[in-house]
Amino acid sequence: MYGDIAYAKSWCGFKHLRGQSSIYATLREQIKAYMIARHLDPGRLTETQVDSILLFTRGLSPVKERIELIKCQHHANNLLELNRHLKILV
Repeated sequence: MYGDIAYAKSWCGFKHLRGQSSIYATLREQIKAYMIARHLDPGRLTETQVDSILLFTRGLSPVKERIELIKCQHHANNLLELNRHLKILV
């Protein structure tokens, strides 16, 4: 389960882990639009470009709410784990 896309979705706050919910689909479309606007090639991303995409994604719902929840109720190392799983989703 560790490293699985469903496990990553659970860390990032998505409720429907095996299916594609409308919230997850919307998030994916927003990320795609961001990449198109920035002229980013998904097959040739530099580490800086990946960081830029992750920063953008952290500001989107439900990821933003999940980050706030973890900051308030969990340990700081959980934020690192959330970021790792967010990278899997992106």
